[in-house]
Order: sequence, then structure tokens, then C-alpha cells
Amino acid sequence: MHNVFLDWDKLFREAERIEVPDLKYDNVIYTGMGASYIPGEMARILEPPLDYLVYNGDPTRFKARGKFSLLAFSRSGDNVETLIVTRRAFELGADVICVSAGGKLANLCREKGGRHVNLSMQARMSNGQDYPTRVWFPLLFTALVKILNTRSSGQYRISELAEGVEEGKERALNLAKRLVAKIRGRIPVFYGSLYFPVAIRFKQDLNETAKYPAFYGPIPESNHNDLEAYVRAQSLQPFVIGDQDIDYVTLSVIKAEQIIPAGSTPLKNVAYLVLLSGLTSLLLAEEEGLTEEEAFSDSNLKIARKLANLILK
Repeated sequence: MHNVFLDWDKLFREAERIEVPDLKYDNVIYTGMGASYIPGEMARILEPPLDYLVYNGDPTRFKARGKFSLLAFSRSGDNVETLIVTRRAFELGADVICVSAGGKLANLCREKGGRHVNLSMQARMSNGQDYPTRVWFPLLFTALVKILNTRSSGQYRISELAEGVEEGKERALNLAKRLVAKIRGRIPVFYGSLYFPVAIRFKQDLNETAKYPAFYGPIPESNHNDLEAYVRAQSLQPFVIGDQDIDYVTLSVIKAEQIIPAGSTPLKNVAYLVLLSGLTSLLLAEEEGLTEEEAFSDSNLKIARKLANLILK
């Protein structure tokens, strides 16, 4: 099976050429679902100097006050929840920037006077089909960071994303093999404080690529409830992502495996950790006997999306 995640350094380099518009306001709301939601959460790790909110709740209940910029991300451009939030944002007079590979979101953005960032990915699976959204993370996240940079005095050096993969690729591949050995026959639970968004991504990757159960929890909230479950939960394998002081509370109470960021900057750490997540999920998929087509097929997700479309249309 071709390991597409090992090509991410090239994809991050390609993404550096993406052109983005300037944000108009310091009040920024990011919206997206699934693998298009994760880039928005990852940006929290960077602690942007903006009033920054990520919204992926019930789209029919979206509300906002005052002047704000909406960043609507959907790789396909056809996610119904994202379309509903975007329409509402236009009604509220927001500055709207849409990021997609086309679809209904691009059309809506043009019709309503928003600005659109077009994403394209040439890589295809061996059967000629497109890779799913989670493989596109370098494009989505780079576009987001570049947009945030327009109102953050250019504080983020975009090239650090590719550097994070280039510098950590070998280490990530070796660690991924060790994580798979730890996960084998058990149910992984990923925890984090600063790197909590990475815990969400690990859960998503294992669920979607390896078709394997996985869960996540936030630190310190998980310290007030989850930890008692480990008294008898022999089938669970906890992981703590990060090395913040509060992370060591969880590590000291349960026999967790610590995943330490390898980079020297937040951007390098995000690139390295999300690469590690992808590599772990694909290696586990191979161990489970899945083909590339099976690993990157999301048939059950498509059923859920169709049901959501019926409810929300």
C-alpha cells in the first residue's frame, strides 16, 4: 500500500503557493465538519492573537454578534452543515472566506459576495479515486494559517510546516510502529491539554482509516472523571499527547504512553503530530488487512451525510 502520508512534506511545500485574501476583522469564526473541522481546532495550538472561535455545532442554531469574519472550510464544498452556517453568516453581514475544491460552497461564496480560496490536489489512489479529506490536511491547514497571518502581523513562518515533516518523518514512522504495537488488541484513548486537537485527530484517523475504535478526552477535564475507569479497564490503552505540566497529572495516575512533540516550534509540532497520527492509522489498517481502497473508503460516513442532508435540507 502506498503511504501517502510520507508525501506530506511535498504537499506542504505545494500549499505554500496558495493565495489567500486578507481577514477584515479580529473577530474570527471558523466552521467545518469532520476532517475539515480539525484544521480549525489545530489553529488553537498556535494561540492566534485574535478573538478566535471554532463552530461545529448544530448549524441551524448558529449565532454571532457584531462584525466578524467567517472562515468556512469544506474540502468537497458540499457539506450541508457548513453551507447552512455560511448562508447564515452572509445574512448577518459577515466577511466570509470560503476554502474548498469547488462545489456548492464556492458557488454560494461567489453569489453572495464572499471570497473563495480554491484547493486542488493532484494525488490519486492506485484505483484512480480521490483521497478523502483527511489526506488533504496540509492544504487545508496551510491555507488557514496563511489567512490568520494576514491579521497576525505575519507571525507564523509557513515553511515550518514542511520542515516539521522533513525533520520528523523518520522518527514519526518508527514511533508509529511502536504505537500500533501498543494499540493492538486494545482500545486507545487519546488525551491532551494544549495538544487536545491532536487527540481528536488521532481518534478520527484510527476510526476512519483503520476502521478501529478509538476515543479522546480533554485534560484537565478528564482528570475529574475518566481516571477512575482505569481501575478495572484493562482493555483500554491511554495515550497523553504533550508535555505540559497538567499533562503529567494524567500520566502519573494511569499507565499512559506519552507522545511528545518533536519540533522546536508550534507549527513544526502540529505537522509532526498529525503526520504521526496518519502514519499510525495507515500502519494499523495494513495490519488489519485493509487495502488502500478499503482504508480510504468512508462508506458509513457517506450514509450519515446523506441522512444529515435529508434532515437539514
